[in-house]
Amino acid sequence: TLEGSRYAYLPSAGLALLFASTAWVSAAESTWSGATDTFWTTPGNWAPGVPGSGDNIIFPNVTMQTVDLAGGLYAIGMLTFNAPDAYALANGTLTLGGNVSQNGAGTVDLNVAVDLGAANRTFAGSGSGVVTFNNPVTDTAAAGARAVLSAGQYVIANNANTIYRWEITGGAIA
Repeated sequence: TLEGSRYAYLPSAGLALLFASTAWVSAAESTWSGATDTFWTTPGNWAPGVPGSGDNIIFPNVTMQTVDLAGGLYAIGMLTFNAPDAYALANGTLTLGGNVSQNGAGTVDLNVAVDLGAANRTFAGSGSGVVTFNNPVTDTAAAGARAVLSAGQYVIANNANTIYRWEITGGAIA
Protein backbone atom coordinates (compact mmCIF):
# COMPACT_ATOMS: atom_id res chain seq x y z
CA THR A 1 0.00 0.00 0.00
CA LEU A 2 1.09 3.59 -0.70
CA GLU A 3 -0.60 5.03 2.35
CA GLY A 4 1.88 6.99 4.43
CA SER A 5 4.44 6.84 1.64
CA ARG A 6 6.21 9.90 0.27
CA TYR A 7 5.72 8.59 -3.22
CA ALA A 8 2.63 9.15 -5.30
CA TYR A 9 1.03 6.90 -7.84
CA LEU A 10 0.91 8.46 -11.31
CA PRO A 11 -1.42 6.70 -13.74
CA SER A 12 0.18 5.80 -17.07
CA ALA A 13 -2.03 8.34 -18.90
CA GLY A 14 -0.69 11.13 -16.68
CA LEU A 15 2.88 9.96 -17.27
CA ALA A 16 2.34 9.98 -21.04
CA LEU A 17 0.94 13.52 -20.83
CA LEU A 18 3.95 14.66 -18.81
CA PHE A 19 6.39 13.36 -21.45
CA ALA A 20 4.31 14.60 -24.38
CA SER A 21 4.40 18.14 -23.04
CA THR A 22 8.21 18.13 -22.87
CA ALA A 23 8.85 16.95 -26.44
CA TRP A 24 11.90 18.37 -28.23
CA VAL A 25 11.06 20.72 -31.08
CA SER A 26 13.64 21.21 -33.81
CA ALA A 27 13.88 23.98 -36.39
CA ALA A 28 11.90 23.59 -39.56
CA GLU A 29 13.71 23.40 -42.87
CA SER A 30 12.98 25.47 -45.98
CA THR A 31 14.52 24.66 -49.35
CA TRP A 32 14.82 27.27 -52.10
CA SER A 33 13.35 26.35 -55.49
CA GLY A 34 13.18 29.78 -57.13
CA ALA A 35 10.25 28.39 -59.12
CA THR A 36 8.34 31.71 -59.25
CA ASP A 37 10.78 34.65 -59.13
CA THR A 38 13.86 35.89 -57.23
CA PHE A 39 12.12 37.20 -54.07
CA TRP A 40 12.67 35.61 -50.65
CA THR A 41 9.07 36.33 -49.58
CA THR A 42 7.36 34.56 -52.50
CA PRO A 43 5.79 31.31 -51.19
CA GLY A 44 6.24 29.51 -54.53
CA ASN A 45 10.03 29.86 -54.24
CA TRP A 46 10.27 27.63 -51.16
CA ALA A 47 9.39 24.08 -50.15
CA PRO A 48 7.41 23.65 -48.02
CA GLY A 49 6.95 27.46 -47.76
CA VAL A 50 8.60 30.79 -46.93
CA PRO A 51 11.02 30.27 -44.03
CA GLY A 52 9.86 31.28 -40.59
CA SER A 53 12.03 32.70 -37.84
CA GLY A 54 14.79 30.24 -36.92
CA ASP A 55 14.20 27.89 -39.85
CA ASN A 56 17.19 26.17 -41.43
CA ILE A 57 17.74 27.32 -45.02
CA ILE A 58 19.00 25.10 -47.84
CA PHE A 59 20.01 26.34 -51.28
CA PRO A 60 20.24 23.32 -53.64
CA ASN A 61 21.01 23.09 -57.34
CA VAL A 62 18.15 24.93 -59.06
CA THR A 63 17.84 27.23 -62.07
CA MET A 64 17.01 30.47 -60.20
CA GLN A 65 20.04 31.11 -58.02
CA THR A 66 19.63 34.82 -57.31
CA VAL A 67 17.70 35.61 -54.14
CA ASP A 68 16.46 39.14 -53.37
CA LEU A 69 15.66 39.80 -49.71
CA ALA A 70 14.00 43.11 -50.72
CA GLY A 71 15.50 45.02 -47.81
CA GLY A 72 14.14 42.59 -45.22
CA LEU A 73 15.66 41.41 -41.96
CA TYR A 74 15.38 37.64 -41.51
CA ALA A 75 16.30 35.57 -38.45
CA ILE A 76 17.22 32.10 -39.70
CA GLY A 77 18.77 28.92 -38.36
CA MET A 78 21.53 27.23 -40.35
CA LEU A 79 22.43 28.43 -43.85
CA THR A 80 23.53 25.70 -46.29
CA PHE A 81 24.61 25.90 -49.94
CA ASN A 82 24.71 22.61 -51.88
CA ALA A 83 24.85 23.87 -55.48
CA PRO A 84 27.47 23.27 -58.17
CA ASP A 85 26.67 26.69 -59.69
CA ALA A 86 26.79 30.27 -58.38
CA TYR A 87 24.34 31.74 -55.88
CA ALA A 88 23.84 35.41 -54.98
CA LEU A 89 21.82 36.77 -52.06
CA ALA A 90 21.17 40.52 -52.05
CA ASN A 91 19.39 43.47 -50.43
CA GLY A 92 18.79 42.62 -46.79
CA THR A 93 20.11 41.21 -43.52
CA LEU A 94 20.35 37.63 -42.28
CA THR A 95 20.66 37.06 -38.54
CA LEU A 96 22.12 33.61 -38.03
CA GLY A 97 20.78 31.19 -35.48
CA GLY A 98 23.10 28.44 -36.72
CA ASN A 99 26.20 27.80 -38.77
CA VAL A 100 27.00 28.42 -42.46
CA SER A 101 28.01 25.55 -44.73
CA GLN A 102 29.18 25.57 -48.36
CA ASN A 103 28.98 22.00 -49.66
CA GLY A 104 28.86 22.82 -53.36
CA ALA A 105 31.32 23.86 -56.06
CA GLY A 106 29.48 27.09 -56.95
CA THR A 107 30.56 30.50 -55.72
CA VAL A 108 28.29 32.27 -53.24
CA ASP A 109 28.08 36.07 -53.16
CA LEU A 110 26.49 37.28 -49.95
CA ASN A 111 25.48 40.83 -50.86
CA VAL A 112 23.53 40.98 -47.60
CA ALA A 113 24.57 41.96 -44.10
CA VAL A 114 25.19 38.93 -41.89
CA ASP A 115 24.67 39.16 -38.13
CA LEU A 116 26.08 36.38 -35.93
CA GLY A 117 23.04 36.59 -33.65
CA ALA A 118 25.00 37.00 -30.40
CA ALA A 119 26.64 33.56 -30.59
CA ASN A 120 29.73 31.96 -32.06
CA ARG A 121 29.07 30.65 -35.56
CA THR A 122 31.06 28.11 -37.57
CA PHE A 123 31.67 28.66 -41.26
CA ALA A 124 32.55 25.35 -42.91
CA GLY A 125 31.65 22.94 -45.68
CA SER A 126 32.96 20.17 -47.85
CA GLY A 127 32.56 22.02 -51.15
CA SER A 128 35.15 23.79 -53.27
CA GLY A 129 33.02 26.89 -53.90
CA VAL A 130 34.14 30.22 -52.44
CA VAL A 131 31.76 32.23 -50.23
CA THR A 132 32.29 36.02 -50.43
CA PHE A 133 30.91 38.42 -47.83
CA ASN A 134 30.39 41.67 -49.75
CA ASN A 135 28.58 43.37 -46.86
CA PRO A 136 29.35 43.55 -43.13
CA VAL A 137 29.54 40.51 -40.89
CA THR A 138 28.56 41.82 -37.47
CA ASP A 139 27.43 40.95 -33.98
CA THR A 140 24.90 43.72 -33.37
CA ALA A 141 24.18 42.37 -29.90
CA ALA A 142 27.83 43.12 -29.02
CA ALA A 143 27.98 39.82 -27.20
CA GLY A 144 31.58 39.16 -28.23
CA ALA A 145 30.59 36.44 -30.68
CA ARG A 146 33.26 35.12 -32.99
CA ALA A 147 33.21 33.59 -36.44
CA VAL A 148 35.03 30.26 -36.59
CA LEU A 149 36.27 29.12 -39.99
CA SER A 150 36.80 25.37 -39.80
CA ALA A 151 36.71 24.36 -43.47
CA GLY A 152 36.01 25.79 -46.90
CA GLN A 153 37.00 29.03 -48.59
CA TYR A 154 35.65 32.39 -47.46
CA VAL A 155 36.44 35.93 -48.64
CA ILE A 156 35.83 39.03 -46.53
CA ALA A 157 35.41 41.74 -49.18
CA ASN A 158 33.93 44.51 -47.03
CA ASN A 159 36.05 46.74 -44.82
CA ALA A 160 33.10 47.53 -42.52
CA ASN A 161 33.18 44.13 -40.81
CA THR A 162 32.84 44.53 -37.09
CA ILE A 163 33.74 40.95 -36.22
CA TYR A 164 37.37 41.11 -35.25
CA ARG A 165 37.31 37.67 -33.70
CA TRP A 166 37.71 35.41 -36.72
CA GLU A 167 39.16 32.12 -35.54
CA ILE A 168 40.68 29.96 -38.26
CA THR A 169 40.95 26.27 -37.45
CA GLY A 170 40.90 25.05 -41.06
CA GLY A 171 39.95 26.18 -44.55
CA ALA A 172 41.09 29.48 -46.06
CA ILE A 173 40.07 33.11 -45.60
CA ALA A 174 41.06 36.10 -47.71
